[in-house]
Amino acid sequence: MNEFLKIFLTTYFIVYFGIAFVRKSVIVAKRIGKNPLVLPKDDSAYGLIGFYFKLTMIFMFVYVLLLYRHYATNFYPFYNLTH
Repeated sequence: MNEFLKIFLTTYFIVYFGIAFVRKSVIVAKRIGKNPLVLPKDDSAYGLIGFYFKLTMIFMFVYVLLLYRHYATNFYPFYNLTH
């Protein structure tokens, strides 16, 4: 059960991330005709916060993918092929 929860929660986070951020951004981009995630790339506070936000989202996504890869390869540790 514990392994199932690890796989389920990781998959749920990936789906939630896709719906909450990527899908919503695509919908807004189609409505306004521009990229909604445009922040300045200068030394202002908006540029710095935007840069940190992008890094945080990238690191979270990579972390979840690595966890998913680890748990997907070790999903059946209790199953013994010698039975």
